[in-house]
Amino acid sequence: MKKRILSLVFIVALLAAMMVPSAVLAAGGSSIVSGAMPVGALTQFVVATIGTQTAGTAFTITTITAEDAAGNTVTTFTGTVALTETGGGAGGTVSPATSGSFTSGVLTNQSVTLTKAGSGVTITATNGSTGVSGSFTVSAGAAAKLQVLMPGETAAAGTTTGKTGSPSAQTAGAAVTVTVNAVDANWNLVSSVHVIAITSSDGSAVLPTNAALVAGTKTFSVTLKTASAGQTVTATDTNGSPLTPNTGALTPVVAAAVNAGTSTVVASPTSVVADGSTTSTITVTLLDAYNNPVSGKTVTLAKTSGLGTPTISAASGPSSVAGVVTFTVKSTTAASDVFTATDFTDASLVITATPTVIFTAGAVSASVSTVAASPSSVPDDGATLSTITVTLLDANSNPVSGKTVTLAAGSGSSTISAASGPSNASGVVTFTVKDLSHVESVTYTATDTTDTRVITQTATVSFVAASLTLSPPGGVSLSLLNAPATDQQIVGSGSAGNLGVTGLGSGSYSVTVSGSSTNLTGPQVLANPLLIATGNASAQIGNITTAASVTSGAYSGTDAAKYVPVTVAAQTIGTGITASSFALNLYAFQKINATEAHLAGSYTLTLTYTATASF
Repeated sequence: MKKRILSLVFIVALLAAMMVPSAVLAAGGSSIVSGAMPVGALTQFVVATIGTQTAGTAFTITTITAEDAAGNTVTTFTGTVALTETGGGAGGTVSPATSGSFTSGVLTNQSVTLTKAGSGVTITATNGSTGVSGSFTVSAGAAAKLQVLMPGETAAAGTTTGKTGSPSAQTAGAAVTVTVNAVDANWNLVSSVHVIAITSSDGSAVLPTNAALVAGTKTFSVTLKTASAGQTVTATDTNGSPLTPNTGALTPVVAAAVNAGTSTVVASPTSVVADGSTTSTITVTLLDAYNNPVSGKTVTLAKTSGLGTPTISAASGPSSVAGVVTFTVKSTTAASDVFTATDFTDASLVITATPTVIFTAGAVSASVSTVAASPSSVPDDGATLSTITVTLLDANSNPVSGKTVTLAAGSGSSTISAASGPSNASGVVTFTVKDLSHVESVTYTATDTTDTRVITQTATVSFVAASLTLSPPGGVSLSLLNAPATDQQIVGSGSAGNLGVTGLGSGSYSVTVSGSSTNLTGPQVLANPLLIATGNASAQIGNITTAASVTSGAYSGTDAAKYVPVTVAAQTIGTGITASSFALNLYAFQKINATEAHLAGSYTLTLTYTATASF
């Protein structure tokens, strides 16, 4: 009974304390509010209910209250809170980011603007403790502009740039998927069917045709062809009330694979002296199919045709950022040489272009050049020629063309022809020399008059006494008269034709004629003399008249079966002949013995002979 009375007294006392109207400061500094429960420390903020809002449009939060754990307003809080967009609006921003000051623990009519649209959006207030509003919806604002997203980028509505990430590098010639969005001022997607046109900073890009957005978005295929640290793609609204155009972020474009056809190989200069030191530079530029330089490749160079033996330097290194690799070439052999470059890195891709370097002969070398005579010995007949061949060579024995050469005799009376012309592709100039009636050796010296250079080597020709055997017709037939009237008369004659010496030139010749193999049939006596003359009978140069020069066979009786063979000994019958050709006529004389009857009939005498001209 006593315990029950004490409990009742406590309850009454507690109720009386709660009704005390004035605050009493308790020991230890705790505040005790007269007539109310004591307020604890700040543990949370309570944000009033927020209805549907529009991104980018200001609205009012009616209250934000600072409370303790028991839900009591902490009236002593007069600070500010940081405001952030959370929940479905995470990533967006609240403006202002810091609230106004609280009054007695309460902030009223705080104006804010959110950037990100979405459902389930919340606003979080923070100052040591936090408080999250209830979820609400934020709609996108009015369509204001376009957004271009390149591969590697992701849309980020409500943020400053409207996207995250960076464009990934693209390969020239490969299709790129570009996303175009219609957005509000804060990059929130807005439904739209506007027709969009795509352009690019790459003048060689393959661009899509214009197309309409579907629910505010559309992907386009763009092919960039020009390598660059950054190409851009721009979307433009073609409608009458257009959205603001947008240009995508700089997108790296790298070169495609090396293309054998578009890559270049160039020689400079294209012609150099083949002296073993002067060089031509071969520049290899590796390009892809779109003429973009390709770097980092190993290139080799080789001579693939030509008669030369050039020396090729090592490569300058891997292909540079400009796609370039250089070599130098030199040679000691005059020739036109063709060079081929190969991209060794890419399965030994052979570059199509093949430059030619012409290695030309150097200056004429007096000591290396040659002078030769062929034949080195000829008769001094004024017609037979020896050819002097002058071959102009440089220090490496390369023929030198286009030079004027003269030839001079050191002595003697020979005749030198004009030069065949300037030295030809083989470095050759030829002359002919001849001599008439002068037995001598002549030394010839050649001079390159173009370069005023006397050739060291000389050529010597020996002119020797001329001797020529001529072969006139092999025989002549003489018809003998069958009734000689006297002991001595011409009984037959015939012409051997011309004994030709044409081409030997005018000179003094002596001629030797011999006869043999006579064949005389019938009953007659053939006795000396037998006359052989040149010219005609009335202007004889010489004849054979002496009995000693004719040998006859024995004869006896008037036997028709007998014959007399006759041989004419070789004799010189003419000297001092000065014509270049002359006629040789043959005359046969027959002496008939008066005591022998000459039977009628027809007889034939055949005479063969040779002639030799010496001069």
